[in-house]
Amino acid sequence: MRYNFIFRGNAMDKLIEAMKARRLSLGILEVTASPEVVETLAYAGFDWVCIDLMFESTDWSLAANMVRAAKAWGISPLIRVPCNPWVAGEDPHVLVDITRALGIGATGVAVSVDTPQIVEKAVEVCKEWHRNIHVIPFAEDMRKYAEVQKKMAEETLLVPLLESEGSLKNMEEICKVPGLKSICIAISDASRILGHPFDYEHPDVWRVVDQAASLAEKYDLYLMGNTGYQFQDPESIAKRIKRLYDHGVQMVLVQSTGSLLQFFCQSIIKATRAEMGT
Repeated sequence: MRYNFIFRGNAMDKLIEAMKARRLSLGILEVTASPEVVETLAYAGFDWVCIDLMFESTDWSLAANMVRAAKAWGISPLIRVPCNPWVAGEDPHVLVDITRALGIGATGVAVSVDTPQIVEKAVEVCKEWHRNIHVIPFAEDMRKYAEVQKKMAEETLLVPLLESEGSLKNMEEICKVPGLKSICIAISDASRILGHPFDYEHPDVWRVVDQAASLAEKYDLYLMGNTGYQFQDPESIAKRIKRLYDHGVQMVLVQSTGSLLQFFCQSIIKATRAEMGT
């Protein structure tokens, strides 16, 4: 079967399929800027990968190759575009970056937000047809444009990251934005904004998670949340995923390729030194 990088042939995008079925999906934040790591994550069994362009060194050409690697290996690619929600105002250039992320073939975008107004604009951007425009899927019959554009919009996911004072305050207004399909409670920085930095088990933090889950159910949104850096071995991460799921989080972000590599290597060094008595 010929593989179609716009509509993914007969294979439904894993993340979109999980979202429509409202079932648990597992993803990971990819911070190593490596297509090979993306392939490895797919082989390991993750449903989706979030390619970080906000804090890491990944450029657009490399991001495009990571998206291609993800699609070739059957893992859904999201791109986190740069936007700083912790200072006054929001950069309208984020809308251009969303357009570009989708243009290179990402299933969707994750973006830190502070107001419902930027979310409204981002939702509109995600309805556009510009996907891999070196291939025009309606070139043989321009009358098919509307059909193609509708399908692209249906198979595109915008995930606003709620992790600033404004976004937590305006959570329901953000959830009410017409056309929105998903939200994310970004627990690490949300905990910091709440005055309990990285205290993932603090009651105030869980209260915000539960608020997000309640609003996600009310407005029929697919809720994403992250595990956090405190959980550093497979057993504690798995228990954390289960607890998040029990609290209504259906799209769980494991955090992250860099931190997992760090934790694993540290455990090897520690175990080796113990074995050698050094």
